[in-house]
Amino acid sequence: MAETEKKNKMSRKVSTFNAKKKVASKIGDSKMGRKALIKLLGPEGDALVGALKSAVTKIDNKDLAKELKKDLFKWVMKASVLVQHKTLTKDNTRYLRRPAQLGMERMVEMADRNKPGDREVDKLSTEIKALGDMVRKLMEPHCQDKNANKITKLFDYYADPNFLDKLMNDQALEEERETILEATRNLLVQIPSVLTDEESLAIAVARVRLIIPEVHEPSLALCLEKNRPEFTALFTSFLDASMNKESGKAFRFLLMEDAFTQISAPNLRASRSSVIFKKFFAPGSRLSGNKPELAKIEEVIESETVSKNAFVEIRRELMVGLESDFENFLLEPIFKEYKQAREEELRELKERFGDKININP
Repeated sequence: MAETEKKNKMSRKVSTFNAKKKVASKIGDSKMGRKALIKLLGPEGDALVGALKSAVTKIDNKDLAKELKKDLFKWVMKASVLVQHKTLTKDNTRYLRRPAQLGMERMVEMADRNKPGDREVDKLSTEIKALGDMVRKLMEPHCQDKNANKITKLFDYYADPNFLDKLMNDQALEEERETILEATRNLLVQIPSVLTDEESLAIAVARVRLIIPEVHEPSLALCLEKNRPEFTALFTSFLDASMNKESGKAFRFLLMEDAFTQISAPNLRASRSSVIFKKFFAPGSRLSGNKPELAKIEEVIESETVSKNAFVEIRRELMVGLESDFENFLLEPIFKEYKQAREEELRELKERFGDKININP
């Protein structure tokens, strides 16, 4: 009985959800659509849509302007319903924030830097079009193809270089342009910049410094640096997938030994050295048979004072042994894919920050 009631309750929720989506697809240019937009973006959203409608009317015609505005309101309402039902959340839409904000900031920066007539819109066009593709992919599971096509239609029109060129440069569109720029600035002032703020720049510079060695001068030593968890994990996974289990064990020793050298408290260092020795070098767990230095290490770690260099000799030996594994790793598809992704990230950072960062090795 309880199970039947649970199913009926779920069925009612689904029916209500579907009914709301159907209403959202029908309301068009209505008070509900406008209300949803204002709730989402405030009065700035209302000003943006009004100015865009006026601009489309001047550039093309009134009927197209009304049609685009109607489609925009439909999608605002549909998104609003999906948010209400937690189908769309901050977590699953977080990746859209930067591309959406980047286009807005790019437009304002362009207007601040160049006067009408000198504003190049190609980059802005590309970014808006890319955002449109992302929005469509997000919304496609929740709508019919004909409605998904309307997303493409909206973004294709507003991203069209001809439309953007006239909007940003034509004297006849000065009023619409200033309204759009003012509303956009008001929206952006409420949130951290993704384009040029000092915090973002500092993060980008640090990221570039981290990536460049991995791309241009990859080495086994880099894998041992604690601020490179992705690179370390990638090499570890390569070793785990190989037939040579001893290499994987040797690398894990190097990671633990590196952490051991950072310990400043003598008592903790002494106890940790004992743990490391038993884990990797005790009978039955030796990395590669008998090593001449093992007896000396065991003697050192049993003393009252254990130096942070207790394992330095065996560390050097294992590093040399792992070099051939690392060379093989550099030839594997997993590293090549990783390198390609990092190179693309460097290009994106350069495009975003320009001369403020240097991506050359």
